[in-house]
Amino acid sequence: MYKSKFKQVKIHPSLDLDIKILQDIDIFDSIIDKNKLNETHIVNAIIDYQFGADTHIILSDQSLIVERSRKTGIIRRFSDESGVLGTFRASDFVIIPTKTFAQKLHRHIPPPRLRVVAASESIPYIVKNKDLLTRFVLDVDPEILCGEEVFIVDENDTFLNFGKSGLAAPEMIAFNRGVAVHVRR
Repeated sequence: MYKSKFKQVKIHPSLDLDIKILQDIDIFDSIIDKNKLNETHIVNAIIDYQFGADTHIILSDQSLIVERSRKTGIIRRFSDESGVLGTFRASDFVIIPTKTFAQKLHRHIPPPRLRVVAASESIPYIVKNKDLLTRFVLDVDPEILCGEEVFIVDENDTFLNFGKSGLAAPEMIAFNRGVAVHVRR
């Protein structure tokens, strides 16, 4: 009935849709596991929103396992056959990637997007999961905001670590004191 009027239906990740509504619209005629498909689309949409368009293609849809909270039913983490790839922060539904997933994202996302370049004297500390201080920041993606998940790289764009930015991009360059990136442990 509705299907003939639309070429494509996009589902916003913040919506908690009842699968019966989607069945009534006849979008998923040939799909067997409708709940898994819906969860996979939600995770893919959030990955694209947070890390850039078409970033979700680094995951294979068939092997993606989505876990929900037993109490609330909200999506908490996603994994594949290699293990957990990311966790959703409960307060704002932002993906906190594991180191494995961060490395996959780093290979897929072109520089300088989401990158903070660290000075060579700070590399031994960053590899040991120590925070990156502002005095050791050489260059930064100008679009980074405070609180975003970022990659810490060397001058050759080699992945060193990842973490949550403590400052916005202009502040990382301007300040000589303080933590630029809180490294995930």
